[in-house]
Amino acid sequence: DQGSRTLASVRAAGEFAINVLAAGQEELARWFSSKEPEAAKWEGVEWSEHEGIPRLDGALVWIRCRLHDLLDGGDHAIATGVVLDVDAHDGDPLIFHRGVYRDLGG
Repeated sequence: DQGSRTLASVRAAGEFAINVLAAGQEELARWFSSKEPEAAKWEGVEWSEHEGIPRLDGALVWIRCRLHDLLDGGDHAIATGVVLDVDAHDGDPLIFHRGVYRDLGG
């Protein structure tokens, strides 16, 4: 969303991270997709900072990127990045498909 607070933060920092949530982290996904103020979204969430970028505890994959480009996508912007660091763990990812969270078999 061109007006999102997250987009403004990514522009200012010049870096961002992708946290791939694990199966069972639906509540966390819903919380971060809410319209709560940015600071409130982090209250009670277990995370650490790595190279100045947030890393959510329990995430299956964490990818730190340097912002490469912001492409116009109409009412959204499409961010591309250069991967700087990756950390991955075993487990099943959180899947959101056709409006519901599900496991890989469902």
